[in-house]
Amino acid sequence: MERLLIVDDERHAREGLAAALGNAYAVSLAASGGEAMDLLGRADPPFDLVLTDLRMPGRSGLDVAAHCRTLPRPPACILMSAYGDIPTAVQAMRAGAADFLPKPLNLDAVEAALRRTAEERKGAATQAIILGRSPAMARVLDLVRRVARSDATVLLTGETGTGKELVAREIHRQSARAAGTFLAVNGAALPREMVESSLFGHERGAFTDAQRRHPGYFERARGGTLLLDEVGELPAETQVKLLRVLESRSFERLGGTESIALDVRLLAATNRNLEEAVARGDFRADLFYRLGVISLALPPLRERREDIPPLLEHFLRAHANPPRLHGDAMAMLCAYDWPGNVRELRNFCDSLAVLRAGEVIRAEELDSRFLPRRGEEGKEKISLDGALRMAGGNRSRAAEILGVGRSTFYRRLRARGEEIEKNAVHLGKSQPGGAPQRPSGEGEP
Repeated sequence: MERLLIVDDERHAREGLAAALGNAYAVSLAASGGEAMDLLGRADPPFDLVLTDLRMPGRSGLDVAAHCRTLPRPPACILMSAYGDIPTAVQAMRAGAADFLPKPLNLDAVEAALRRTAEERKGAATQAIILGRSPAMARVLDLVRRVARSDATVLLTGETGTGKELVAREIHRQSARAAGTFLAVNGAALPREMVESSLFGHERGAFTDAQRRHPGYFERARGGTLLLDEVGELPAETQVKLLRVLESRSFERLGGTESIALDVRLLAATNRNLEEAVARGDFRADLFYRLGVISLALPPLRERREDIPPLLEHFLRAHANPPRLHGDAMAMLCAYDWPGNVRELRNFCDSLAVLRAGEVIRAEELDSRFLPRRGEEGKEKISLDGALRMAGGNRSRAAEILGVGRSTFYRRLRARGEEIEKNAVHLGKSQPGGAPQRPSGEGEP
């Protein structure tokens, strides 16, 4: 049974939710944000889900949501508020909250949000995010299936927001270590003086504040998979130790002498060009080659526009009473370059779901960032074939994506077909007998 923490400073509210949800979840209660953060920090096993009020004395629901993201196994956090504080809710969702529920609560909506969030934690969302119709993502998924079978180190590269952690989770899910723990640690977020202690652990007395033995990420992920995100940000001294650990397949806690066998599959991720970092002397060449046994580059969203419609629909459907996109709005969103990639797209959907629940959104109602740049018609970025691929072959839907009427779309298809036929005749001019003339040298025995 999944563990749920309910956080609300109103006793009747938290106890009422506990009574309603107690048959489906193992429920714990907290009367404040501070109490919730304390429970989250020492929970064993960790919580799976957190349902927290937004405005509370002291620590707010935003603080709770932010704290969740710092935990080794972060629970999904759903915010609720009676104040209709939409900008704050949008900010929270952009920071990683899974959903937002307005008060007074509808119990059906609460249960649906919890079910949906729980399913996403089990991998449904990961598959939806990385699954696509584009050839680029088909190649990524094929490589994921192949590398998952081994224990080889994989270096995931790509722009910010392309889904590197999600792909890492999918590699773990398909691997022989799937029953083990998956941990992700951001190398850029670790305080410089605590990097080695965080990764490899420390013994009591190893430094001034070391009051007890602390297992690091490598030890806590034993038997599973560890993703070292933003690996290009590791300090030089940590790079040396990491290389030694990978070569010896063992490590020692800081201040300790015991050698601990390395039983973890390491995945690394970066949005930096590590080859350039090596050339500048910012990153060790030997560690780069050790990490990049297998390299997997994730394409930016602008290079797989066919995947934009299903991603938009998936993230919008994840909310109760989702808004719907008119064809002209879909065309504009498909033409946009999405510099923040899937993360930006998801945040956009979360914002839209909060601000425009249940409404139909037209192009002229979209934010100005989606407007074509001067001298550029955005929808011309999408070809007829691209629109058809985005629409799964549905011509009416493809016409909507291009922002044109069905008759115009069919006319363009006919014109394209005539052009293809004309080119084919031109390439193979008829011979007197009616058979096409074979180009010189083609098919000769």
